[in-house]
Amino acid sequence: MGERVAEGNFSIPMSEHKAAWDQYVTQERARVMPLLTKRGITLDQHQPNLIGERYLMQAISTTSGKKITLFGTLKDGTRVVIKATSDELGASEIEEERVARRTLDSLLFAAERFFTPREVYYCKSRGLTVSIQEYIEQTSPFIERPLVEQCTLAL
Repeated sequence: MGERVAEGNFSIPMSEHKAAWDQYVTQERARVMPLLTKRGITLDQHQPNLIGERYLMQAISTTSGKKITLFGTLKDGTRVVIKATSDELGASEIEEERVARRTLDSLLFAAERFFTPREVYYCKSRGLTVSIQEYIEQTSPFIERPLVEQCTLAL
């Protein structure tokens, strides 16, 4: 028997979670693509946030709702992160992230502002919430940075 995930009072085979996730991704991509095309955004071939453990996480924790996260490029070559959802809880999470970025951007700490990605586009239309920000390349993961640098970034 295949692996199962407990959900409520019954178990659902992992293959069903994977199939449901794949269907959700296909539907959300189809809904967001006309908007991205209209704005001149091309998607990367490889979309790491749509594969792997994503459907597993959705199967065991749906408190934050569902959304897809895509990587793409604007006409001018700027790399972007695109989050899109038609799920009510996913839309709430995207909105909370937006409010948090705006709040961090408005706070002054010492002589500098918090470093947050620039919002390129945001909309809520016909049941779809879309948020696009500039992609910020990390030179190294936070935890691998020297402790002094971690503290500086955290503060």
